[in-house]
Amino acid sequence: MDLQKGLPVTHISHDEVVKAMCTCSLCGTPLKFHHVTDFKAKQVQEAAQCPACGIKTKVNVFDLQ
Repeated sequence: MDLQKGLPVTHISHDEVVKAMCTCSLCGTPLKFHHVTDFKAKQVQEAAQCPACGIKTKVNVFDLQ
């Protein structure tokens, strides 16, 4: 059981996780991703937007190694 939420833990597949991360949570349309690489700062910024309803995700910043 997930003690933080009081809900039973369910097992989901890798494919289900990837699908959930790549589709709009509002309308189910595949998201369009945009990446900007800053080689001086050694970072990549990733943002996504739904082409159907326009919802945007927060910008994620990843460090390059």
